[in-house]
Amino acid sequence: METLFKKYNSEENSLLFFKKGIGNIKVYGYPLWELRINDSECKDFLPDLNIHKANLSLTIDGCVYESNINKEVEKNIRDNFISKQYCLNFPGTTIRNKFASTLITFLESIPSDLIVMCKKFPDSHWNLLKYATYDSRFSELVVSNPNVAYILANISSFNEKYSLTLTKNELSNLLSLKQIDIINIAGFEKTEKIRNIISKFDKDILSVQTLCNFKDNLSGKNQLRLLKLLSHLKRINQNVIKILSDEKYLDSVTNNFILSLSEYEKIPDKNIIKKLRICVFCKKSFNYDLPPINSVEHLKTVFAKLNNIYDINSNYNLLNKDFPDPPIKDAEFIKAIRNTKDMLIWGAYMQNCLKTLVMNAIRGKSYYYKVKFGSETATLELKKRKNEPRYIRLLGRRNSYCSNELRRAVNCWIKFKGDIDRFLVKNQEL
Repeated sequence: METLFKKYNSEENSLLFFKKGIGNIKVYGYPLWELRINDSECKDFLPDLNIHKANLSLTIDGCVYESNINKEVEKNIRDNFISKQYCLNFPGTTIRNKFASTLITFLESIPSDLIVMCKKFPDSHWNLLKYATYDSRFSELVVSNPNVAYILANISSFNEKYSLTLTKNELSNLLSLKQIDIINIAGFEKTEKIRNIISKFDKDILSVQTLCNFKDNLSGKNQLRLLKLLSHLKRINQNVIKILSDEKYLDSVTNNFILSLSEYEKIPDKNIIKKLRICVFCKKSFNYDLPPINSVEHLKTVFAKLNNIYDINSNYNLLNKDFPDPPIKDAEFIKAIRNTKDMLIWGAYMQNCLKTLVMNAIRGKSYYYKVKFGSETATLELKKRKNEPRYIRLLGRRNSYCSNELRRAVNCWIKFKGDIDRFLVKNQEL
């Protein structure tokens, strides 16, 4: 791409110019990208450029210098690059007016087609602009396969052999390669299938971290399934990426479920991934027989069933909670419920309302015990009154009544505060 703009070469037309302890610093803008200190030292410098926000920030010797546009005119500047006042913030100092036009001049100096190109990417504006001025083939790559161009613009994040910014010669050599060779340098398998899959990533989710995670997933146990599945998807959006982020998710859903998520522009239900995470948690923690999820509607149905069993929507954030120490020690036939997870499991087994009483147990308002006496099972609730444990209720499965023999055993256990095992004949280890 041919540049129509001359290089900045003086203090008057440098992008930024200010004084610092080490001397005068000039940062030159498009298309000359460098930092000068005292007009004697020159080196590559990479500010953080955000074209969407018309914002530029510099980090020098650990200090961040950020250009901020007046919020009242920010939208006009962002959309139209209209020259308006902005300020350059130093640590402890704000300089206004003196550099009022420099940021806007810089933005207006960038050809419109480069601005359009950069807006496709979330975090690589500066390198994209720089490489487009280095070699017209880079701009052509952005058009033909923007995701591979993104990898090239961030190649140092994938391959430590390369520095933060490429030299013209390094860029030229890389652009002489095939696209599958470029992704191979970034650590991906050198195949046309992988290149095509990478090309399907939505631009708004593209990031170095996302691509690195994807690369790690391809080396896991689901490699063959992923390659086959992703080859058939038309696009890979944030919904698909969330599923790929954890093997437990992949093991719990069908390919049809992932296919359906890929067709949504946005997540169909803002809590859909949370619901899947909870279902997978219940499968692992409660040994719940989770069927393979084959659609969004199926997931909602399964989640509703889990919520009915465990009131999981209310209790999910409480699952790691331990309860206060029980007032009476365990016996062979009676054991305290000591945390939320055990309480939900026991409540589901007993088919009672324990799932709705979790907060009572967390706050120490009530204490609950699992009882197994002969062939009977029951749930006991105690409360403390005047610091003494008091019997509240004892109910069997589905809130049924317990035998008199079991009631006498429990009353004896309460009376002797747990030290009654020797009186029990019919008992069984829980």
